[in-house]
Amino acid sequence: MTGRRWLLQGEEVGELLVVDHRLQPIWRLQVPSAAAGQGGIHAVAEDLSLVALSLPEQVLVLDGTGQPVARLSRPTGPADQGCCVFAGDGWHLWATVTSAPPTGRAIPAPGTAGRSSRSAARPWRRGVR
Repeated sequence: MTGRRWLLQGEEVGELLVVDHRLQPIWRLQVPSAAAGQGGIHAVAEDLSLVALSLPEQVLVLDGTGQPVARLSRPTGPADQGCCVFAGDGWHLWATVTSAPPTGRAIPAPGTAGRSSRSAARPWRRGVR
């Protein structure tokens, strides 16, 4: 979102809300129950036509009315956290995920307070399912 709009993510109520620079609501979407209460960072395209929900098992892409457009499995398997962002061109989605290594060994990384992580970025192009 540009500096003139912000995306608010109400995890407990299962809602995404875009507000303008005066904090007035301009768009809202009730997210599917599977997305409510999830800790991932979701994204909305600048033109409000697409939504990307970062879920533990997948990234779910919806149109602006909440209808599914694509499901992208996580390249690293289920994750605790994830983040989605639409590129400025409105045609590409980047999803970044972190998850524990499959070995279960803790490999501390700077700033993670001992939590192990592995990340992967996965691009998606509009129109590709």
